[in-house]
Amino acid sequence: MAVIDLGLYYIVIVPLRRLAATADLVSTGDLSQPELPLKGKDEIAEVTASFNRMYVSLKKAIQMLDK
Repeated sequence: MAVIDLGLYYIVIVPLRRLAATADLVSTGDLSQPELPLKGKDEIAEVTASFNRMYVSLKKAIQMLDK
């Protein structure tokens, strides 16, 4: 049971916490964050890839408005 808990923690919880923390920073206007690293081809990686695309689009839109 402990091995399953540790596996879930590192496979699901840690990446989601990192994603949530970055999303929180971006939502407050901190666009200096790097894109999140992609690991694997699971659902967490798909959500991370979608977030990265959204983040890049947002940065480009804000840069265009600042010009």
